[in-house]
Amino acid sequence: MNLGKITVGLLSKLNLIPTNQCILPNGFYEYSWAEWLPLANITTLPQISYCVSKGLTREATVEYLYSHNAEHLFINFEEINRTFTSDHQRNEYFLFYFREYSIKIKLEENGMYYPSTMEEVIDLFLQLGFLIQNIDQFGYKTLDLIIRPFPKVSEHFK
Repeated sequence: MNLGKITVGLLSKLNLIPTNQCILPNGFYEYSWAEWLPLANITTLPQISYCVSKGLTREATVEYLYSHNAEHLFINFEEINRTFTSDHQRNEYFLFYFREYSIKIKLEENGMYYPSTMEEVIDLFLQLGFLIQNIDQFGYKTLDLIIRPFPKVSEHFK
């Protein structure tokens, strides 16, 4: 039980989430988490919230994330693309690449890793305290997204 915490799972059980909607924690924006997270985490957070509200297992959530996201969410830092059809495309790629590389360095400096799979996206959210993992009555892993109190960047990054 998660005493004193407001979560998406709790709000869903109380029928406080409209059908086919997702809830995102205000703390995500208030604490500027987008500056510290890989694009894959930022992109999938609303989808994870949706999956939690639908009561999906962790495994089903991972499958949902793979089916609704493109492979380019994950950067392969070993292979840099050098074929571009325009200067705009090259500039966009390198802005994205260097942003993600900077995030990777920040994560590693604080004992974390840059995710390369959807499982690792969820693991990073668990490590940062965005998600709680539980075991349901059938023995399946389930996830819940914290709404309040939401973790602060200063609790995880120096």
